[in-house]
Amino acid sequence: MNGRLVAAVITLGAVWGARAGAECSSVKACATECRDGKAASCDTAGRMFFNGRGVDADRDVARKLFAIGCNAGSGNACVNLGMMTREGYGIAPDENRAAELFEMGCFAGSARGCVLVGEFCDKRGGDGDAHRAQLAFERACKAGDRDGCLRLAKAVGDAGDSVRAAAMFLAGCEKRVAEACAGAADLYSAGNGVEVDEVRAKALRTKACDLGDESACLALAGGLEESEHAASAVAIYKRLCDRGSGAGCYRLALLYSEGDGVPADEKRAGRLFKRACDLGDSEACDASSDE
Repeated sequence: MNGRLVAAVITLGAVWGARAGAECSSVKACATECRDGKAASCDTAGRMFFNGRGVDADRDVARKLFAIGCNAGSGNACVNLGMMTREGYGIAPDENRAAELFEMGCFAGSARGCVLVGEFCDKRGGDGDAHRAQLAFERACKAGDRDGCLRLAKAVGDAGDSVRAAAMFLAGCEKRVAEACAGAADLYSAGNGVEVDEVRAKALRTKACDLGDESACLALAGGLEESEHAASAVAIYKRLCDRGSGAGCYRLALLYSEGDGVPADEKRAGRLFKRACDLGDSEACDASSDE
């Protein structure tokens, strides 16, 4: 994760629950409450210093405030301190120490901390790490973290319990979580945990696509092309391209280049290949360089 993204995440500390119990609104008030032992105020003050909100930015002071808050029991402060430790703000980057801080945050009530612990275990892939990751994601999910529930469903499926994974994805889809609908669609296509049902899979992918899941839209449009309904795929690729999807622009360019589902238009195809390349699609860049 780059520095700008870390800053954005810490700025949005409220997403991690940082506002819970933190009523201070100024640096002075937060610092006073922090000295008085209010852990959540230490986290709030730390974010103010990290982002330069109401005070000159000072990452060293932010780190110290996060450490005080973490030691006093703020799960969010532990997570923020872990983020700074992982990325090396003022210290050498240390993923293992960051993971310890994420775990402290998790057990102190930060659902985001639990997700980060699970991601660390997934990445490390050592003995028992898959089980540890699943437990961490489960804790996050029980705390109401959407990403935790999604990661738990995937982890459960990877562990071989496709029936439970399907139930979890379907529950998430009922709550209009796009990625959950897409996950359920994949299981219905493969017959993992449920009977193969391509009609249901298509309906789930359509819902996921309508909710904004790019991979579901691409799979849905790809299926339409395979069933010789390229004209219907064009509308999906166009919508993706308009949203800034390089893959959507590239697939649309191919259809215009080949005259599949639309009248052939090499100039339009060329413009779409360039747009897709500018959006980071490597295949489109290769196609553009071949012209």
